[in-house]
Amino acid sequence: MRCTLKELPESLDETYERILKEIKKPNRGFAQRVLQCLVVAIRPLRVAELAEVLAVDLDDSEGIPRLNVDWRWEDQEQALLVACSSLIAIVEAGDGDSDVEIGDSRVVQFSHFSVKEFLTSSRLSTASGEVSAYRIDLENAHTTLAQACLGVLLQMHDGIHGNTLKDCPLDKYAAEHWTTHAQFGEVSSRSQKGMEYLFSPNKPHFRAWLKL
Repeated sequence: MRCTLKELPESLDETYERILKEIKKPNRGFAQRVLQCLVVAIRPLRVAELAEVLAVDLDDSEGIPRLNVDWRWEDQEQALLVACSSLIAIVEAGDGDSDVEIGDSRVVQFSHFSVKEFLTSSRLSTASGEVSAYRIDLENAHTTLAQACLGVLLQMHDGIHGNTLKDCPLDKYAAEHWTTHAQFGEVSSRSQKGMEYLFSPNKPHFRAWLKL
């Protein structure tokens, strides 16, 4: 016990660095994506919404984000907690979170306000080892969430308009907020291929988006 107490981190930065170091290698990509989304989300994201981001393929060879339903986790809460450990918390939505859908009031947030400050700080970019890779660049983060939203919208067409939240939990957030993310910095140019598909007059996605 005495040895353990002597090894405790002396600051919040050291605490967060230790937590990041403990994220297992297979979960690092998931963790980075979840943390990016939490930093730039327009409103609090529900568990199902944030977990859906993990099911979008952002590395498609054609440059078009695609929702892959086979990548969905059966236990969404577990997926998020495994990826990000104690950096995040799942809580009941507050009274002020009026945009959160009734029926699933659990939202994901940082376990402490200082986590977001740490992840976006220049201090993290100079951290040792692989920890510096977790520093969140806002343009990259907005790109991730914009493309995740496009991946959801590009699965929709007139025939499936009106999907339940269970079928497509991120659809309403994507429909309402993808443009806000796309307008940040150079995100629109990074997402050009997906946007071309969405606006194509030869495809059904644009009309489905407008209806939603």
